[in-house]
Amino acid sequence: MKAIFVGLIVFMSTQAGGAVSQSARTPSHLAFIREWRTQEPTRGITKAQISRQGQHWTAQLWGACEPADCNWGEQPLHLLGDSIKASEFDRGLSVWDPRHATIYATFQLEAGELGVETYTVFKDGSNRSNYHVVNRLVRVAR
Repeated sequence: MKAIFVGLIVFMSTQAGGAVSQSARTPSHLAFIREWRTQEPTRGITKAQISRQGQHWTAQLWGACEPADCNWGEQPLHLLGDSIKASEFDRGLSVWDPRHATIYATFQLEAGELGVETYTVFKDGSNRSNYHVVNRLVRVAR
């Protein structure tokens, strides 16, 4: 079931990117590496840190909480290209699996920003609705 859902997310993410011109996309997946923050108040993702150590990529997210943002921790980031022969990657996928839900996060570089879409699927029997949130983050100056 997870494989089907992940496949659906990847398909939806690639379809949404179709409306963006090639010139607006960041050409190198190395542009993922940095800290990203939201500029607008949000109840979603407030910060992302994308890192690489050798061939291993990670994503760390923070969500809006009170009084301070919640650190979701670090998870593997799987880079996604346009084909099985791709050498440039402008999308990524990570999965967080806390006790109450499974959270799938897609990442997309677009026009100098990082789009982070989260898909939360509850598994705790709470009868909460599964949901999807779109977040836009900008680079933090180094």
